[in-house]
Amino acid sequence: MLDTRLNNAVQRGAIDNTTQGLTLLSLWIVDRNQPIEIRLSGNCLKDLAGTSISFLMHDTATKTSATFDWGDIKEGEIGEITASARVIVQKETSFESEPTLLYSNFLRIEFFCEVGRFILESNNFSSTLIKKEWSLSPSDEFAQIASNAALWRQHISSCALYQGQGSYDALADLYDEIASRFADSLDFDQHEVFLMSWDGIMSALSEEGDDTLEEFETENNAILDIFPLEELPLQPPKEEPLAATFSPQWFETEYPHPVLESLSELLSELDLLTSHHVLPKSVALSHFIKALTSVQISLQNIFSTDKPNARKIQNKPDTYKKPLGEMIQSFAQLSILLGVTEAPSARRELILIRDNMLDLRDDISELRFQVNN
Repeated sequence: MLDTRLNNAVQRGAIDNTTQGLTLLSLWIVDRNQPIEIRLSGNCLKDLAGTSISFLMHDTATKTSATFDWGDIKEGEIGEITASARVIVQKETSFESEPTLLYSNFLRIEFFCEVGRFILESNNFSSTLIKKEWSLSPSDEFAQIASNAALWRQHISSCALYQGQGSYDALADLYDEIASRFADSLDFDQHEVFLMSWDGIMSALSEEGDDTLEEFETENNAILDIFPLEELPLQPPKEEPLAATFSPQWFETEYPHPVLESLSELLSELDLLTSHHVLPKSVALSHFIKALTSVQISLQNIFSTDKPNARKIQNKPDTYKKPLGEMIQSFAQLSILLGVTEAPSARRELILIRDNMLDLRDDISELRFQVNN
């Protein structure tokens, strides 16, 4: 069961959710005279729930027919279907001025069936409302969103690629998709660990939240009076400059790249915690360290200044896709390790390590973004 992207196969379509709990999807595919009709259990999100609409794709990409048998796709379960997801797009203004970043409506059609997960996404579309029969209540929409997430989690768990047993590129792409869908959410971490089935990390985060709340409530044997804090002037968050980390001038120096140096420090910290018996030696710990070491080796190959054409290697598209995928796998190994670690002191240290890993992953993502843009 894999993901199938439909952007280059679908020319237009229709969505009918006028019957509660049932969504009829019609897709006009390249090289087919008749639309594909699919019955999906579940409702669209609030903007399309209770409606019947038609839509037209305006993507400029060349349309090609999908290579699988559409006859196998008759029914399934709805994932997320909405025409009002928000994405940031770049709008070119003039030759002299900088491009403008704007929010744009985003069409997302996602569904699951026996042969896998299908998804169509575009911000270059037009839609026509045919009719509206009913509205989705906030509680029913919450239930639908939870159902969508549970289906995606189940699908991810069923794919060996997403369990780190296959392509690191697939793991990197999955991270990109989760990040683009939930990046604006205050609960992004919880979304990610749930979808990726990182139950060990989820459990530890839950414990961390409980401990933080307990400390907050019991300090000085009383709940702190937080109202005076609201009178303090708000200070904008201080942003650390990225120039030192990502500057091209780094390449001319003989020092390790800052990202690689941070990862080496993290591995040294793991070695220290193990030698001091804070982290008991185990198979899970060995697998976790091996996963992080794989990231280190990949970054060393990228940043090695004594390799011929090293700068060209560093600036190739998707250069950082493999270490990003390996980093995702290391989170999976950390989750397993947390699942078998009982000592509170060890669990606290592992959560601190997770926080450092998040910073490293952000750095790798930033490097990848700069190369690809």
